[in-house]
Amino acid sequence: MTALVSYSTGTVSVAAGGTIVTGVGVIWSDANARPGDIFQIGNFQSVISDKTDTTHLVIPPWGGGAQAGVAYKIWQVSPQRFAGAQAMQTVNELVAAFNTSGFFVFVDVDLTEPDPSLGDDGQYAFQPTTGKTWVKSAGVWSYLGIYKAFQLKGAWSGATAYTVGDVVTLNGSSYACILDHTNHAPPNATYWQLLASTGPTGGTGPASWTPPAAWATATAYTAGPPASVVVQSGETYVCLASHTSGAFASDLAAGKWIKVASAGGVASLNGQIGALSSYLDITGRVTPTSLTPEPQTSVAGATQLYFTPTKGNGQGGLGLNYDGTNIFPVPFPQLTNVLANSSVGNAGPAAVVPNACYDMYFWVNGSTPTFTRSDYFKKSAAVTMTIASPAVMFWAAHGLWDGTPIVFTTTGALPTGLTAGTTYFTKSPVTIPVTMTIASPGVVTWNSHGMPDGTAVVFNTSGALPTGLTAGPTYYTINGATNTFQVAATVGGAPINTSGSQSGTHTATATSPNYFNVAATVGGAAINTSGSQSGTHTATAGDDTGAVALAPGGNCEQVFVNGLALNKNAITNGPAASRGFHVGTIRTNSAGTVDFIFGGAGPVAASFGIANVFNIREYTSTVIDLSASYTYSSTTWRQANGLAAMSGGIAVATSKPFRFDYMSPILTASAATATARSGIGYDTPSVPPVPADNTPIRGNGLILPAPTSFVVNNPTRGWHRVIAMENADGTNASSFNLGGSISTSGLKIRAWL
Repeated sequence: MTALVSYSTGTVSVAAGGTIVTGVGVIWSDANARPGDIFQIGNFQSVISDKTDTTHLVIPPWGGGAQAGVAYKIWQVSPQRFAGAQAMQTVNELVAAFNTSGFFVFVDVDLTEPDPSLGDDGQYAFQPTTGKTWVKSAGVWSYLGIYKAFQLKGAWSGATAYTVGDVVTLNGSSYACILDHTNHAPPNATYWQLLASTGPTGGTGPASWTPPAAWATATAYTAGPPASVVVQSGETYVCLASHTSGAFASDLAAGKWIKVASAGGVASLNGQIGALSSYLDITGRVTPTSLTPEPQTSVAGATQLYFTPTKGNGQGGLGLNYDGTNIFPVPFPQLTNVLANSSVGNAGPAAVVPNACYDMYFWVNGSTPTFTRSDYFKKSAAVTMTIASPAVMFWAAHGLWDGTPIVFTTTGALPTGLTAGTTYFTKSPVTIPVTMTIASPGVVTWNSHGMPDGTAVVFNTSGALPTGLTAGPTYYTINGATNTFQVAATVGGAPINTSGSQSGTHTATATSPNYFNVAATVGGAAINTSGSQSGTHTATAGDDTGAVALAPGGNCEQVFVNGLALNKNAITNGPAASRGFHVGTIRTNSAGTVDFIFGGAGPVAASFGIANVFNIREYTSTVIDLSASYTYSSTTWRQANGLAAMSGGIAVATSKPFRFDYMSPILTASAATATARSGIGYDTPSVPPVPADNTPIRGNGLILPAPTSFVVNNPTRGWHRVIAMENADGTNASSFNLGGSISTSGLKIRAWL
């Protein structure tokens, strides 16, 4: 027979008639004491009715008299310990296995050591929460230590509660916690053990070098760091002793230089750029978003630009440095250019102005890779101006868009209201005083107006217009001469007769290729002038298409070295002449920031305000009018549905071609002679422009897609515009934008930027 199992570790105390038994040195876990077990002191026994914790039992009133610090036994006979025979056999096998040497006795989180009654000699006990381990020898548990993986906690903090095995760093050394605690700083040996300490300071490494530059006499060179690097007669040298150069041969003989590359090494790259273009390409892109060399979402109103390496992590870019003789690769991290800044470095000659084009250059400022913009594209001409409200400027065939920046200078005095050197902005259509006759037909005099027949014009007056004309409505020029024209109610219509009388000062508002007003801000009120003026006035304005700015003598002219474009003119706060590599071209918006907007349904106009020279990528956009179909009957070309957003703008940095397609499904009127067309207006400052249009779509109720394609080969560097256009026959109303019938409508743009 198997003897009853009992537990008797420690001593107990209980009062006469008491119901609480208190243990000392006991571990009354569920395995050792359970309700239903028999509690015995001497010859007196009682049933355990409950266990409140590992040192207190609840029994019926004790009848064995008061006991203090005496031996006891707990006979483990509680019904809670028994189950079916098969289950009991399984339990016995499990217990036997755990009692076999080599199995761990697991120590509860609340205990500081294993239960002395458990385990056999040679058996191990383990506490998972702390990693503490014991071995039983001669019936006693002996503590071995902590076996637990390190927990990396970073820099030591007095606010952190550390446990055994936590690893921290402090003052360059690392420590492992050996006793749980809070706020005991290493190297306190009670709580921490040193793992690794700071090593001795190493020797001085090699000095860094500056980018190579051509050697020059009477120049201060330094041994660094960074050490000066020069090229002399095709050989590359590093400065060993700081000095001011005299004769190179003498300085070399004195040990001030050491040669690091012979002729045919770095210097020979200059003659091999054609063959090594893939090696010497600049591996960066101009972008409106940090660390994003290829933006995939629209960015509106960027206030600074980035020249970021094509890897996309802001590191590992390769630029170029030119010393006038040789071209050298130069590594660079991501660079920035703040549009509002005007300083040496990553800025430009002055803060940017709205609606202007700039070239972007990579260059080396001393030894620092730098990303700088040029002056904006400009063209100049002599102008005349009126003293009037508002003032009118005359510049024959100016080609300026509304909102173009413009600055006036003079050999004498400008009229009151304008200041030499201040940036203003053009306003078009222009409002100008005119005279008109009372005749059949009436004749309007506007000297050198330059407007083609069909130009829209609106009249106003301080008094009364002749009978036949009304202030406010739109008329159209006809029978134009150098200084005069007549007007009709429709394009190509009959000239209007005037009669009666007239009074006051009349004005005409129209888009003229020769005239414009100016405002202090983009879209602001036209400026009035007064007083007197003298001398010859010159206007310098933005030149979006670069026809003047990029030509010989232009302010943004470039030169080419081995096929690479450099700035021909020195740039204020930027590279000297022929020292900056052209990496991109940008165009600011009316707020003086830069957009990179894909455009889309709505419509939302496309505005690609950044173009790159290196690592060019293809970008596409489709601008779609989501409104319902509409009718239009006028012969006047207009933007599709009269929406300015049916358009796009593209910055160009190289001669890569771009393509426009416009498809507007049209239902013509039932008349067999009805005609409607869609077209594309390209780079014209007037609306409507003269578009590239498809063959006219004729009537009889036809529904046709009306596709128009326009490819620009070898575009000039600068800013180019495209506008979706439409017209009809002047009589029959044609329906446009039949999106429900044909789903491929829209202005599509494909460009390489």
